[in-house]
Amino acid sequence: MAVVPSNTHAMEDALPVLENRLRLLEFSIFGEKGIDENFPECIDRLSTFQQVLSASTVGKDQTHECFNKIKEIESHLTDTLAESLLDDSKRDIILSREDELRKEADLLKQIQENLDIVESEHIKCVPGMIPKLSSLAQIVYKQKEESEVVTASFNDLLGKYNRVVDMVSKQFVLWDEVLTQLEAEKQGKRGDDNVE
Repeated sequence: MAVVPSNTHAMEDALPVLENRLRLLEFSIFGEKGIDENFPECIDRLSTFQQVLSASTVGKDQTHECFNKIKEIESHLTDTLAESLLDDSKRDIILSREDELRKEADLLKQIQENLDIVESEHIKCVPGMIPKLSSLAQIVYKQKEESEVVTASFNDLLGKYNRVVDMVSKQFVLWDEVLTQLEAEKQGKRGDDNVE
């Protein structure tokens, strides 16, 4: 990402240098035949980008501060920073990550111990088994669909059975009431016959 210079004098000094570098870059890409007439010049596009970027950051102090700190951030991301650290600093960084490093070492040890399982013939045969597993999966799916049909039919029959049992139970209760009433009437007639 480009750094937006804070003063225009520094920008005016850097602009010719950038234009020359871009012309060299264009020459190395396009050669002596030059740029295609439909292809916009890099300098024009970069200039337009710079204008849009500058216009979008006007009055935004925090954005300018971020642009100014980009060089500092980039310097921390280089390998030279790691090389410039003192041995004590390197040791402190490693010790601060000791638990994480131990966990990773344990995981690597487990992988090493289980390497013979991972590299076994059974695991290596898996790609050859995919067609068989695919056909088995289709069979299982078909059987699942069939079992769902059977289950639905069974539930329907169970519902009908429960309705029949309910009707028979109600009929038995009704017959029991009728018999009880008839027995009571019969007992009443016997009692009347004995009284006479």
